[in-house]
Amino acid sequence: MLKEFSICYTLEADVKWEKITGQSDTNANDILQQVLQRVANSTTYTVKSNEEYETIHTSSIRYVRIFENHTYEIAY
Repeated sequence: MLKEFSICYTLEADVKWEKITGQSDTNANDILQQVLQRVANSTTYTVKSNEEYETIHTSSIRYVRIFENHTYEIAY
């Protein structure tokens, strides 16, 4: 089973959203730690929102919030 998470990046003059999936035992804090680690290690950050990729400068990120959406099972 997979969980879906929405990540909200509040920037200086904009808000960006990204959706990602994680394993069923993944929680919002795990996702937040992954995001913060990626942001801390680079000057730009690429997010996928609404089927397009956008690059944001990490220095413009002011706030990150993680929302847990749904848990679903993938049928093979």
